[in-house]
Amino acid sequence: MKKRILLVVSSIAALSILIGSFAGATDPLTTVSSQVNVEIRAINSNQPIDLVKIGDVLITNNDLQSLKAYKKLEEKPVPSDSELLKEIIIDELYLLKAKEEGVYVSLEDGKREAERLRAVLNAQPSNVQEVQKKILIAMGKSDDEYWSDFAPVEYQKLLSRQNLTNKLMETNVLDESLQYEDFSKKLQEYKNNMFNSEFNTKVQVLNHELVQVK
Repeated sequence: MKKRILLVVSSIAALSILIGSFAGATDPLTTVSSQVNVEIRAINSNQPIDLVKIGDVLITNNDLQSLKAYKKLEEKPVPSDSELLKEIIIDELYLLKAKEEGVYVSLEDGKREAERLRAVLNAQPSNVQEVQKKILIAMGKSDDEYWSDFAPVEYQKLLSRQNLTNKLMETNVLDESLQYEDFSKKLQEYKNNMFNSEFNTKVQVLNHELVQVK
């Protein structure tokens, strides 16, 4: 299958992977989602400390700690703060690159994708929808808040990432003939090189005491 097709459907895959990992584990997810919700509420009550700025995007310690809390939903070891911050910076640099290359989509595109995937989720079995409800508990959001306020921006970013990756393939920066696992490694290698080469010029460190990512 062409990588471009895989990337087009990755919005569904990302949703399915997360939901599928808990398909037979509703009770553990109930416990974890409640714990994460408590953490998120505590984080949101703290005064944010600015960490870095990439383009016009400001990242705070609250953003970092929120991501760390949400990682607990993935049933994998939670990375360190420095690893998570690097992950955030790399993602924002990739999105900035999408803007520079003219492939960043509009918020309206994000809204349409959110509406499409909401319909996909509503057509899923009840156990899958129940898992989605647990995830919303962790986020402290209602179903309408998630799909109208949160999801459009996230899918705007997702589609923009896909567009940039497609352009990198079209310009032979990435080889789409590779198997998916090898392609993913090459894409991550590209992102790591981007981080190393652009950190000093495109990332503004606002708190040198807390920012340790290199």
